[in-house]
Amino acid sequence: MDRLFRALRPFIRWVTRRAGVVLGLAVLATALGGYGASRLSIDTDIANLVPEDYESVQALNTLQQTVGGERDMAVAIVSPSFEANRQFAEDLIPKALSLKREADTSETYLTRVEYTREVGFLKDNALYFASNQELRQVEDFLDDQIAEAKRARQDANPFYFELEEDEEDTTETSESGEELEGVYDRLIGKRYPISDDSTTMVLRFYPSGSNTNIGYIEDLYADTRALVDRMDPESYHPEMKVVLAGRLYRQLAEVNTIWSDVAGSFGAGVGTVLLVVIVYFLYKAYRVRSGAGFDGRILLQELVRAPVMGLVIGGPLFMSLAWTGGAASLLFGRLNLMTSTLGLVLFGLGIDFGIHFYARYAEERADGHAVGDAAERTFMSTGQAIAVGAFTTAGALYVLVAADFKGFSEFGAIAGTGVLFALLAMTVVMPALLALLERTRLLSLRVGAGMEA
Repeated sequence: MDRLFRALRPFIRWVTRRAGVVLGLAVLATALGGYGASRLSIDTDIANLVPEDYESVQALNTLQQTVGGERDMAVAIVSPSFEANRQFAEDLIPKALSLKREADTSETYLTRVEYTREVGFLKDNALYFASNQELRQVEDFLDDQIAEAKRARQDANPFYFELEEDEEDTTETSESGEELEGVYDRLIGKRYPISDDSTTMVLRFYPSGSNTNIGYIEDLYADTRALVDRMDPESYHPEMKVVLAGRLYRQLAEVNTIWSDVAGSFGAGVGTVLLVVIVYFLYKAYRVRSGAGFDGRILLQELVRAPVMGLVIGGPLFMSLAWTGGAASLLFGRLNLMTSTLGLVLFGLGIDFGIHFYARYAEERADGHAVGDAAERTFMSTGQAIAVGAFTTAGALYVLVAADFKGFSEFGAIAGTGVLFALLAMTVVMPALLALLERTRLLSLRVGAGMEA
């Protein structure tokens, strides 16, 4: 490693002398990488993380092709009028089943719907579907009816008597006709999927696409909502409301909650880390320049310079993230549910490189070294330690590329590349940025203005 860095000493001198050229090339690479990153899409289908030759994936595809998705989209129609609900449902079903995700394709969102039930067959064969307990209830009811008929016949004819004396049944039963009718109704069910008061009707649609594809589910619910709005439910009944729900919607809500948490944590995490770093270096610089006492002028100068320190550390790091996004676009063309969260991970890994490099550079400048010499000495010392850490981290991440699970393999490829880009940005772009800022007096790390390591 030492031999490699000795060979790169002339290069780092050239970087500080031609800081404008280096930054121009870095900005150009950032623009290209950012353009590639902007074209990245997120594959929200969890099933695509598993190789297609796995039995579980093949079984999922077979299930989808045979009966559609295993989870449903529920459409609840609510109004005081059952007839209005039924009419709206019958108008909605053919339109919903013909909905297409893209106008130029023949594939529809939905394959089937659960609406009416054939209760005639169930009525004729209800006892075949009864449980043992329900059958015992029927037997007890019939026994009670027979016993009651015997008692009635005996009361009507005083000369009537039983030739064979039945064993006395000591079991008390309280089955009534109403209770038995309730059992029967439970077995048969209702023709329409309605509530007990007939004010709510629930249709269950089954999708043709994968239930693990979050983007597909979002489009399904958005297009169905638009269809319902176009049908104007209030024209069927002034109090009619149509609510989209179902297990698919619950899955969508859970994933969207995770996404919002990830996005919020990325912004908060990046802002917090940068703020902590800026405050730390501001405090160190102030203590070195002011000594033990308080100097408001020096404190004000350091506060004015604080955003510049944020640019020095954050600028190269954001460049490396843009380069990583461009590389991901070239390698895979899209992100998956695991690699889409890599931004904050790479930010946390890469900012360590910048903190160490900047702290050592400021120390070298405080010791009286010129800009080029300070950058070279930092590159030869701290730069080597940073490089060793980056190479070992990237190597460990690249091991994941051999995994069959695409969530791991793509994560390892992108994360490992991102760590190397962060190393390049902090050891090449940062020295050029420091040299340019010092020449333009936007940053002053002269003797006595530096900070301790």
